Amino acid sequence: MKSPKDIRHKTRMRLIEVLYARHLNPQTEEPEKHVYKIDPILYSELMDDYTRHELEIVAAIEKYSKRSIDDIKNIEYVVLAVALSESYFSETTPYKVAIDEAIELARDYSDNTSASFVAGVLGAAFEDKFKSNN
Repeated sequence: MKSPKDIRHKTRMRLIEVLYARHLNPQTEEPEKHVYKIDPILYSELMDDYTRHELEIVAAIEKYSKRSIDDIKNIEYVVLAVALSESYFSETTPYKVAIDEAIELARDYSDNTSASFVAGVLGAAFEDKFKSNN
């Protein structure tokens, strides 16, 4: 379990919250970053990665999930999107770290079922990525 003081974890948590709010209401404005104790550089990198790869993220989730995109919980979608954007497409973070973080975030914001689902989708995505790189 991550320490509540882990700035990178807190940054991902804040990003999840912002993207979740936007997923529910696209008109949601981004809050002031200085109010939260996050890493503003990491936050910007992760948000940029997500924005740059949004269409590819949706395609990957559809490809590696056994559920239709409409059947995926909003929080599961957002957690998957962050992990895929930061590690699958942009490689900002090592893939094992992104998977571990995603599982923990899914557990924090939802439940063990969501954590298992997120682990399965990410496992399939990275397995396919590394298989096709060989």
